[in-house]
Amino acid sequence: MEAKDGSAPVQQESRGSRARRGISTVFGAVRKGVRGVVFAAGVVTVIGTASVIRAIRKKRGLDGIPPAPGRGVLEFDLRSVTLCDVEGVQLSPTSTSEIFRERSKPSVPLRHAIRAIERAKADPRISSLIIRCEEESQLSSLGLAGVLELRNAVHTFSQSKPSLAYSSGFGSEGSSGSRDSCLAYLLASACHDIATQPGSVFCVPGFAASGAFIKRALGLIGISPVVRARGEYKGAGDSLIREEFSPEQREAVQALLQTEISEFCRAVVDFRKQHFTQEEFKVLLDSMPMISDHAKDSGLIDLCLYRDQIPQAIRLRVLQHRYELLKERKEALNNLI
Repeated sequence: MEAKDGSAPVQQESRGSRARRGISTVFGAVRKGVRGVVFAAGVVTVIGTASVIRAIRKKRGLDGIPPAPGRGVLEFDLRSVTLCDVEGVQLSPTSTSEIFRERSKPSVPLRHAIRAIERAKADPRISSLIIRCEEESQLSSLGLAGVLELRNAVHTFSQSKPSLAYSSGFGSEGSSGSRDSCLAYLLASACHDIATQPGSVFCVPGFAASGAFIKRALGLIGISPVVRARGEYKGAGDSLIREEFSPEQREAVQALLQTEISEFCRAVVDFRKQHFTQEEFKVLLDSMPMISDHAKDSGLIDLCLYRDQIPQAIRLRVLQHRYELLKERKEALNNLI
């Protein structure tokens, strides 16, 4: 029926509007739901992809690739400082001349030197390390254990950044500096490159021990010490009553020196095994002294340079290191793709 006032058509239009609004609401809700599902799926996909990439990098060891280093160079000149065991307490000098040398040098605790090298390793501004290890550095005051501790810090630095050790000549002071030259070379062996002056003397003969016996001097002034030992190897008073080592004391000193030279050879060969074996290194020690050029041919050192050539050498080493990093990263990306 059709109403005269036209109410029926108006009622039909309102019903159609409500139907269209209902359909629009349903489609809007569906559209929002689809958008939410797509967004959630995208987030899950991104997180999953990142997790997969992280797992692959961890499996292939790619997370250990350090960033490209900066341009700063840390130079550690052991001639200008005196290393000590604890803060403010210097180690006992091994000779009378060292007493006067140490007075003009600032005292640096060994742990502070090690901490500085560790911080330089983590500092992106530092690209490399140069160690000036001369005989006048008097590393013998640290002892073999202290030098090994410092050397481990240098080795840790060298695992991620280039390092170079320079000396004007190992063993150039003669037999009096043999222990210092051995400890200086032991520290230098932890670096990527060992450089010394062309034509200089290279002498790392090993370790030696000596004793001061003053029995005859005391006899000249009428003093006759009386020393009683509780055993054959208790030789603390031998310097007062003897003119040379007793057989037992000589045996003990030789055993100590054999332990030191064995540890020295093992530590050096561990980081320079690409040049010689431990037996070959002992043969080279027996053939000391030699010229630096011969030492380079034997694999004992890597470079024969003057002091003013060191900056260029470390710059080339840094560039080579960066090239190797870029090459490794390129291969890693190719493997991921």
